[in-house]
Amino acid sequence: CENDVQRIHAAEAYANSNMTCPCLQIATVARTQGEQDILRAEMQAVAAIMLQFGEGVIHTDSQSTIDYMCLALSANTPWEFAACEHMDILYKVWSHKQHVHNTLAKVKAHVDVNQVQEPLTKYWSMGNALVNDSAKNACQYLHTPLVKELE
Repeated sequence: CENDVQRIHAAEAYANSNMTCPCLQIATVARTQGEQDILRAEMQAVAAIMLQFGEGVIHTDSQSTIDYMCLALSANTPWEFAACEHMDILYKVWSHKQHVHNTLAKVKAHVDVNQVQEPLTKYWSMGNALVNDSAKNACQYLHTPLVKELE
């Protein structure tokens, strides 16, 4: 979808369907490198999108990810975020910040899409649900032999 009118139309058309709205696409799926935790996974996903695409709006349900990324992008030196969790990811974003022109937007996490009344919020909730399901599938099925070996 290229604008909010199209997003609203898509939300109305697909909200009560078992089909995935074709406007919503998974941008990246990967195993988190290093420490395995939810914040790191969120930060790594947002950083990958920033570094691959460099512009546009990235929606996330993680306010911590938004805060950390904004800190890294506004920092003059890495020392300003050196004490932050997952500083290695922040450093990657910081070192490419002249090429990163993204806006980060917060979406409410894990809502029942059918309970959302506002159409644009419904669209973002549908996207968040798709990403959440994709992350669960990645945890379960992506590189499972390696994961079992490391457990």
